[in-house]
Amino acid sequence: MCRMLDETDRRILARLAVDGRETWANLARALGLSESKVARRAQRLFDSGCARVVAVPDPLRCGFGTPVLVHLQCVPGHARAVAERLAARPDTRLVVLLAGSFDVLAELISTDRDHLMRVIHEDFRELEGALEASVESVLRTFKVGFDWARELLGHDAVTPRSGPPATHQSGCPELSAVDLNLIAALSNDGRLSYATLAQRLGITESLATRRLRHLVDCGYLTFSPLIDPALLGYEIEAFLRMRVDLRKIGAIARRLCRETSVRYVSATTGASDLVCEAVLRDHAALYEFVTGTIANLDGVRSLETTVELGSVKRAYRPRPVRRHADNAPRKGEG
Repeated sequence: MCRMLDETDRRILARLAVDGRETWANLARALGLSESKVARRAQRLFDSGCARVVAVPDPLRCGFGTPVLVHLQCVPGHARAVAERLAARPDTRLVVLLAGSFDVLAELISTDRDHLMRVIHEDFRELEGALEASVESVLRTFKVGFDWARELLGHDAVTPRSGPPATHQSGCPELSAVDLNLIAALSNDGRLSYATLAQRLGITESLATRRLRHLVDCGYLTFSPLIDPALLGYEIEAFLRMRVDLRKIGAIARRLCRETSVRYVSATTGASDLVCEAVLRDHAALYEFVTGTIANLDGVRSLETTVELGSVKRAYRPRPVRRHADNAPRKGEG
């Protein structure tokens, strides 16, 4: 459980939120602290559950399956139990509680059509407390980014390891056995050093470095910092589902990708054409995002916005639903 955070803790978390693999040496220089102090502080944050960095493969690029977004309406009072049962499934990558027309959002990775059919027509029918489901398959992911905390860094902002870039659609060969082993090792700890990876996989450090950079550059792999935005003063996480002019899907998606507050953008089938997740400071910022950024996008026909009440699972990892508002910086602080 997260203890009370001081300003140094928050500065460390802010940099890790933007780049989960930033070296302790670079972080120490930016913060004006010793490398050993930064490493000790960060390790305490990891040990207390305030932060974790894991590698998350893009299932479409890696050939692991198709992401499917499932919005569920639940019997009143049953949403939390439904979310926890979905989070217990190994094929779910994300499960969040929502405030809006749906109560729960789950992202599952479907290996094939038979798997998806069983989930929708058998498993969900037996899911006690679930009333109605809206299912959308992800056709293409434009952004999984972690630059929402960039403004906290000011002139010391680092370049986020966001991905996958929209341009990386071809020219990257299939995954090798070394690539798959790297993904497996980093899925538990995304901060493993090249030397440690080389030792565990029985390869040279130069090969580990070269293959990992290849995975990131080709959009196969993204490093996901698991940090509650509320710890850094960002109280609103929201999902937005849009119907758009089909001729403008790419242009709208690329425009959304440029917004630092946007953490996720995908083109989908079903009830929406584009799905976007944003991390914002408060409801006023959400209002400005909807009435400013979204309203000014040429080609958006309709919008449905739902606010996240808490994450039950993210990046395949169970997450505590309870918020940490007491630790968030207050106005005028820091």
